[in-house]
Amino acid sequence: MARVLLADDDEDFRYMALTSLHTAAHDVVEVSSGMDALKSVHEAIESGFPFDVVIMDLNMPGWNGDEVVYKMTEIKPRPHIVLCTGQSDDPILNYADSMGFDSVLVKPFTLSTLRETVQKLMDRPTTKVTAS
Repeated sequence: MARVLLADDDEDFRYMALTSLHTAAHDVVEVSSGMDALKSVHEAIESGFPFDVVIMDLNMPGWNGDEVVYKMTEIKPRPHIVLCTGQSDDPILNYADSMGFDSVLVKPFTLSTLRETVQKLMDRPTTKVTAS
C-alpha cells in the first residue's frame, strides 16, 4: 500500500484515479492546485506520514506541476513524483526526469497503467533529485 497525493484540477479525473487507486488499497489524498499539493506534502511530513507518491498534473491553477516539483527538490523524504499531462507535445516531456519527475503519464491512459506506475515506483528506492 502506498500513500498517494493526487494533484489535478480536473475533478472527473481525480474521481476516477482516486477510485482506481483505492481499489488497489492505496491511501489517497486529493488536491486541485499546485499550491495545495506543496502544502499537503509539507503537512504530511510534519505529521509523520509522508506521501510515497505524488501524481501531479502539469497545468493547474496557481503553480503548475513543474513549479511544484522544483519547490519539492529539497524535501526529505522526497516522494516519487509522476507527471501527468494531456499535452503529448509539451517540451517538458523531453526533460521531465532532469526536472525531478520519476515517471510520466500522458493522458489519456488506462487506470491499470496508473496503478502499475504507482506499484513500480513503490518497488524502487526513493530518489533525491536536485533540479538543474
